[in-house]
Amino acid sequence: MINRKKKKNGLTVVILAAGLGTRLGALTKDRPKALTPVYGKPILSYALSLARLLNPKKIVVVGGYLFPQLEAAVHALDPKAVVVENKNFQGTQRMASLLVAKDEILGDLAVFDGDYIYHRSVADKIQAHLKEQMKIFCTEEEHPFVQLDMMVHTDENNRLIDMSKDLKEFKYYFNSFFYCPARLVDVYLKTAEQTIRRLGIHKTHLEDAIVECAKNGTEVLAVPLGHPRWIEVDNQQELAVAEKMIAEDPRGYSF
Repeated sequence: MINRKKKKNGLTVVILAAGLGTRLGALTKDRPKALTPVYGKPILSYALSLARLLNPKKIVVVGGYLFPQLEAAVHALDPKAVVVENKNFQGTQRMASLLVAKDEILGDLAVFDGDYIYHRSVADKIQAHLKEQMKIFCTEEEHPFVQLDMMVHTDENNRLIDMSKDLKEFKYYFNSFFYCPARLVDVYLKTAEQTIRRLGIHKTHLEDAIVECAKNGTEVLAVPLGHPRWIEVDNQQELAVAEKMIAEDPRGYSF
């Protein structure tokens, strides 16, 4: 049995990058979405840079679509990173991709989507909170150019109540970054497997298992990060916004 709770195991960062990226059109016809160039570098390069800023013991990238290309790129950008494959990427959500990597997770877990680009100041803020309890990282601010669509409802103490793209009442927007301390990783993964059995592997999202943990009594804290200095590159419009954001502060995004 894997002992995830040993402190010496440190932090495992998992980057989820298995998707097709169909909304980017021709840009992902012959390459994985995470290899889409933004301001001269693939999205994956920004993701790996963010992961390294968190001082992890291990970085794991989960691929799927055009996996050999992604695997080669990861090894070129960070030879120490581990790459695993979600062979059923076309029929599953991000939750299934994380479960593919479960045997690689030792110690604490941090996971985020591989199509996000974060400013380095976000890593500094996140790192200060990688302890004690499950946490999701959020903003309560709108952004004029960046679409924020995963809504978060909390109580007065910022403890998670619900999270969905369809909430009528909410306080924050989730930025895809989730933290789970070592003592709760098996709780989260077991909850994920139970949620998949209930909802189906095709419909279960990472957020569904987080919400289920909260409903089962595990405290999940929403941590506000202020102005959203990140962007999900999901379509051509967001790609153009990402290029502009990085051009205006290249040192802040290229680290």
